[in-house]
Amino acid sequence: MVTGASTADLAVILIDARKGVLTQTRRHSYIVNMLGIRHVVLAVNKMDLVGYDQETFDKIVADYRAFAESIGIEEFTPIPISGFKGDNITGPEREHPVVRRHRAAAAAGRGRGRGQPRADRARSACRCNG
Repeated sequence: MVTGASTADLAVILIDARKGVLTQTRRHSYIVNMLGIRHVVLAVNKMDLVGYDQETFDKIVADYRAFAESIGIEEFTPIPISGFKGDNITGPEREHPVVRRHRAAAAAGRGRGRGQPRADRARSACRCNG
């Protein structure tokens, strides 16, 4: 990971929604911080397997925020995704409430701040094919 990340401008920290923040998540985040990568995307994967549960997503984001702040990561963009269904990967996901609420907050400008999506980043992160 270190070799690939040494020239990166952005890091994607991938979290399994069923498992939450793990030791590996923390280890990768430490490396990201030590390398000085300041743009971090928190991709919470397998949201389909937890029924797109808002509480699950919010808990993971809160847990990661507490850890990230403790090591000096001041800002990150959390995105709920489903690799299996392609939600927020192959294009914007429109059906599930967790994603709609996040997108609405970002578009309204309420998502600006620590650990919250900025409207410009949330929209660009969801447009993978154009």
